Amino acid sequence: MPGYDANMELVDGSADWTYANLVTSKYGAPTSITRNSGGFVVLKINGTPADGLAVVLTLKEANADGDALIAILQGCDDYDFSSSKVHRLATFEVDAATEGVVLGSETPITIIRRFATRLKYVRLYAVCTASDDFGASVAYLLHGPFEHL
Repeated sequence: MPGYDANMELVDGSADWTYANLVTSKYGAPTSITRNSGGFVVLKINGTPADGLAVVLTLKEANADGDALIAILQGCDDYDFSSSKVHRLATFEVDAATEGVVLGSETPITIIRRFATRLKYVRLYAVCTASDDFGASVAYLLHGPFEHL
């Protein structure tokens, strides 16, 4: 088993997902294996098992219809994601209208995606526009939810 973080939490829900937090304070683009003030962290996974892992994103609050959140699971071999080789591993759209975009009208919601990679590090990248607030949301990795599929 690769060297996962004990809780496999990408985001711990310690701060609201607002423009001020995600974009201005840059919480939504973590570049450290130390959790930032917004609760986001880069996890060292050293790749996944052959059957992959699941990433779970839970948006807990109902939002205005016009709100939109971009959420993408990214992978890289550099913990600070400074390399130009950042890979998109999973996106979290619901109705597939726009890749990686969750609309406010679709929340609250839990979205689960399966992914497999040989990359060393993963992070959840999240961004929204100035007036949007998706509340204190969480994201984490799970092993084995697809074993019988």
